[in-house]
Amino acid sequence: MSEKIAVSKPLVVLHGDEMAQIAFDRILDQFVNKYLDIPLIEIDLSAEKRLLSNGQVVVDAIEALKEYGVGIKNAGMTVNRRVTRQTQPYQGGRTGPVGDKVTQWRHP
Repeated sequence: MSEKIAVSKPLVVLHGDEMAQIAFDRILDQFVNKYLDIPLIEIDLSAEKRLLSNGQVVVDAIEALKEYGVGIKNAGMTVNRRVTRQTQPYQGGRTGPVGDKVTQWRHP
């Protein structure tokens, strides 16, 4: 496919927290940006942004979805302790992606 499909109506893209965002960015590149010439209305709904904005970013997301009528959201991912230990090396008492202490690293 040499040309992208032109889409005039924007797509609201609701970004989320770090673990799922990595996969979500790949999905956007592979299935949206690669084939569509479409304006994106990007909104950061990460926990940090929701906290810093006192929830205003959620209201902004709702308003954007009402206005443009279509959107996609980054799904959250829960990483369990076993998976965290298998995929991330120990870094001296740091906190893991779900807030628990990563206390040891053992290669599986």
